[in-house]
Amino acid sequence: MFKKLSVRVSVVLILVLGFVITLFTIYLVEDRSEQMRNTIFRKGIAAAQTGAKIMSVTLDHLVDNKIYTREQLFNDSLVLIPIPNHVLRRYGALSADELSKLNQYHYVTGLDTYLDNLILLIEDEFFKDEQVIFAVLSDNKGYTPTHNSISNY
Repeated sequence: MFKKLSVRVSVVLILVLGFVITLFTIYLVEDRSEQMRNTIFRKGIAAAQTGAKIMSVTLDHLVDNKIYTREQLFNDSLVLIPIPNHVLRRYGALSADELSKLNQYHYVTGLDTYLDNLILLIEDEFFKDEQVIFAVLSDNKGYTPTHNSISNY
């Protein structure tokens, strides 16, 4: 069967074209994947900038309406609070040492309750986009006064 030149040429062409098509497909998938990653990245940056602008306007509103002073708003003093019982139940039986390590991350500021009511809905609004995994307002030290109501983090 492979003795005829036309058969040999056909087989070689099929193999070469198959190889070229495979390479092109790999290139095309990689290129489209990179474009998708870049699009999602740009979308994430735009969402973060939008959230920052909304939070900035919201916090400026607190100062402008004399609800809080700038000093109160940017006071980064944290007060250690005990872990609520409903949270402790989630952790099961922890030793005293493990509990003290866990407790070192539970703080409150004078703004927490007010911000819970004010920005929680704003944070949750970002979850209407199914690509958003996490959205919170945090200070420059990473303190998050209000956690969104959707995420389980």
